[in-house]
Amino acid sequence: MAKPTTQLAVIAAKGKGKAGRTAGATGAKGGRRGIQARMTGDGTIFHLEGDLLSEAMAHTTRRDLIDRFFTLSTLHTLHLNTRLGRARLHFQEKMTKAEVLDALAAAMRSRLVTRLPLANDRLLIEDFHPEAIEIRRIGDELTFWRIEMRNPGHYRLWHPLLSSDIVRQQVLEEFATLPDVVRQAPSFFHRSTIHLWVRPHRIDPGHLIEMLDPVLADYMAGPGQVTAVPFKEALVKANLVLAPISDFLFPPLGLANAVMVGSINRSHVLPALRDLRQGRTGLHLLYLSIGALTLLTFSFLAAAVMYWLLLFWPRKAKQLRQRYEAGFLSRYRRRPRRVWVEKKGSVIETRVQEVTSESVVVLNSGDIVPGDGVVLSGKAKVDDRLLTGAKEAQAKTSGESVYASSQVLEGELRIQVLTTGNDTASARIAAWYTENLKINPAHQSLRAKEYAERAVLPVLLIGLLGLYRGGLGMAKAAIRPDYLTGPTLAEDFVDLSMTIRAAKEGILLANASSLTALATCDCLVFDDSVAWNTRGLEEIGFADRIHSHGIAEISFLSGHEASAVSKSDFDTIRHGFSTDEKRAYIAQRQHFDHTVVYVGNCQTEAAVAAQADLAISVLTPPQVTPLGTQAALLGADLIKILTLLELVEKSRAEFTNAFGISLVPNAASVIGALYFNAHVETSVVLSNLGTLANYLRYRSMLRLD
Repeated sequence: MAKPTTQLAVIAAKGKGKAGRTAGATGAKGGRRGIQARMTGDGTIFHLEGDLLSEAMAHTTRRDLIDRFFTLSTLHTLHLNTRLGRARLHFQEKMTKAEVLDALAAAMRSRLVTRLPLANDRLLIEDFHPEAIEIRRIGDELTFWRIEMRNPGHYRLWHPLLSSDIVRQQVLEEFATLPDVVRQAPSFFHRSTIHLWVRPHRIDPGHLIEMLDPVLADYMAGPGQVTAVPFKEALVKANLVLAPISDFLFPPLGLANAVMVGSINRSHVLPALRDLRQGRTGLHLLYLSIGALTLLTFSFLAAAVMYWLLLFWPRKAKQLRQRYEAGFLSRYRRRPRRVWVEKKGSVIETRVQEVTSESVVVLNSGDIVPGDGVVLSGKAKVDDRLLTGAKEAQAKTSGESVYASSQVLEGELRIQVLTTGNDTASARIAAWYTENLKINPAHQSLRAKEYAERAVLPVLLIGLLGLYRGGLGMAKAAIRPDYLTGPTLAEDFVDLSMTIRAAKEGILLANASSLTALATCDCLVFDDSVAWNTRGLEEIGFADRIHSHGIAEISFLSGHEASAVSKSDFDTIRHGFSTDEKRAYIAQRQHFDHTVVYVGNCQTEAAVAAQADLAISVLTPPQVTPLGTQAALLGADLIKILTLLELVEKSRAEFTNAFGISLVPNAASVIGALYFNAHVETSVVLSNLGTLANYLRYRSMLRLD
């Protein structure tokens, strides 16, 4: 036993009302505070403090001290302040000071101490939260979590690691996978606190800790806990702080702002020169021009605000996207934490981690299917639309397949679980989405950037006009509007919105931007590599609807002499086509500069899919993992092609509207500058009103999706 703990045991043994005198004596002899003890809270809260206790809280003995405290069976919460050398013990029942001191003396002297499990106990020796440590007993385990039940449907959770934005986001994403969670949100006032609303009496603190501690363990095992602020971001913030001082209070300080503006724009110099050598005027030249006018006018506030907003909006957009991405992916990651499993003739509640391929699980109305499996008996309506592409919930009976994350809406089933964890269909789809949503930013902002680049030359000419009419100030106000941020934000959210809408229709999209070829398609090629069905096409006029989207030719290539597909559904039907002949057919169309989209089984007809400008896979459960970044249809329903075309058309229209929303305030700011001599601050405000409008518009749209 460590020496400080031994000393604490000796002093605790001398207690029973003498702790105050002991403390005084120790202080007089050695200049140190001895142990002082007092009882409050009607005999349920016991306080200890002193130098000996502080020594016992050192890294090397801290865990041992905690274990000894928790040998007191009625202790449920322990607070340690390592800087002040204080401990506060909360008991479940009333105790006297003498009883506590007796129990502590025995605990501190004991040679054998039972160590209760404490997840992520590295927190005790690492400086995540060095001064205040709170540990609670829940069942037979200890935890850093403080979980307060405000009412049966509302919990408040606190943990020291929740002060990290990364951890908080990961915990919120994990909550989204719980079927019985209604809503979750970080506390507005306390960074380390999260509020959780659940279906009453369906979740208890033990379930929450069992789920959350592995999330924290993954974070603590990561390479780094602190993210450095980028140098440019630090410059932008410093520039914003100094700008009002230099503009209104102390003009000589503007020299510091001038240096910072130069540093912020330094990265645009070489790209701007490269564009000019190629005979182009790009965004880099526009940004350099704005920076130059800022330096020449020696007025920095408007520019400083704009530089900060150019960082603020992407950050806000990223946060919003992360929130809705997590909510979307949680639909594929929903898992019950406990299920009812048949064992030896009875049904017992079991942790889902213990479910194996031999488990028979009983599901009732409202339950989430824990893994892919087959129905043994019973009858129920199951919502598995995101996994099968069905238009509505399906009735499941004996012998039919069920999939993890789908929900039993009504009825009861006994299922044989065949696949669990990462091998389930829903987990594979979620992993595919996660990977491709990461790739997505590389494909985004293409239209937005193209739009902004086209605006540069007219904007610079307008700036010259402003310079002629009103000097440097008017020129700066005329070219200040932001033509990129609003459209970029809109393009990002149109893309995500389309991905979510498509998933509800049984269509998987890696990124909506990749469907540009479908929007400009000349020829749409189907084949008999899948068994197409025409449900929902009755009296719709499939070919006419396809043609209405600007697609000139619809072809069906069959490997057999006979085809079940009616000729009226397609412009061209060819029989007896091999894989090579299908490739040649597509290549012939491409030779005449036609854009060709292939729809079929991209695994068995991989060569045909590779030849086309865009390939759309057709998948049927349980093979529902898309190939690469290809879009995919869940189920061979021809009507889904019409749905996809309508979604593409709608997304393009939404993006055009977003351009308009950004353009109108920008145009107003230019007119204000040229004809009403409006200050540059007006341009900053109006330009960002357009960005704000796009942000609010798509926040509302994604909430509805």
